[in-house]
Amino acid sequence: MNALHKTVAEIEAILKSGAVSDDFLNSIRQDKRKGVIKALTRYRDRERQKELESKRLKELLQIEEIYFCRGYNLIAGVDEAGRGSLAGPVVTAAVILPRGEELFFQGLKDSKKISTAKRDELYEIIMKRAVGVSVAIVDQVVIDRINIHRASLLAMKQSLEKLSPTPEMALIDGFTLPESSILHEKVLKGDSRSLSIAAASVMAKVTRDRLMEKIHTQYPAYNFQKNKGYPTSEHKKALLKLGPSPVHRRSFIKKIFGG
Repeated sequence: MNALHKTVAEIEAILKSGAVSDDFLNSIRQDKRKGVIKALTRYRDRERQKELESKRLKELLQIEEIYFCRGYNLIAGVDEAGRGSLAGPVVTAAVILPRGEELFFQGLKDSKKISTAKRDELYEIIMKRAVGVSVAIVDQVVIDRINIHRASLLAMKQSLEKLSPTPEMALIDGFTLPESSILHEKVLKGDSRSLSIAAASVMAKVTRDRLMEKIHTQYPAYNFQKNKGYPTSEHKKALLKLGPSPVHRRSFIKKIFGG
């Protein structure tokens, strides 16, 4: 394709489309128009960023690759959200990502390091492209009854066992599940080291954040829409003034305020 008879805008559109042939690129390199030179520079920058992101995503699959090489094909990542919150449930997710399709998940990493808008975008991509996704929710009543550690394990076990298809191996962020029949490995700081766990962290956090936004409409004085139940100074002041709501974890409140 020859670019000599195309406008700068047309060339820019072709470069952005991704359907760029070597012949077209060679013809652009001969074009001395400033707009074309800038468009080509932007194209090269985008391609370089894609290469860097591809490398980063492959590095996040190193743990999964160990198990792929051992013959496991369905590998799940498992993570939780809400463990340190004063109110609402703990939410866990289990995700099996498709093998060899990591470029569909550009920008995926620990959910705490991603903007809300990017998490929402990745949530939809994971829902669409993952081999399997499962979420489990354990509410504040159960948390108060059995403690947050056991509640987190329970939710992880539930999300993993509900997952379809059943994983052959699971990578779990920071925990082992003594009562699970599914083979698994504890991965410390897993949401920063495993793409599968990072995907689970996004699914768990987005799910929980949306739940807390709904709860906010029932108890707006605590501003759950903003703090998601975590112990911000504003949240603590509201608790001191109003006392706990029905969705607060009484065991957590006692640790902070006594009584």
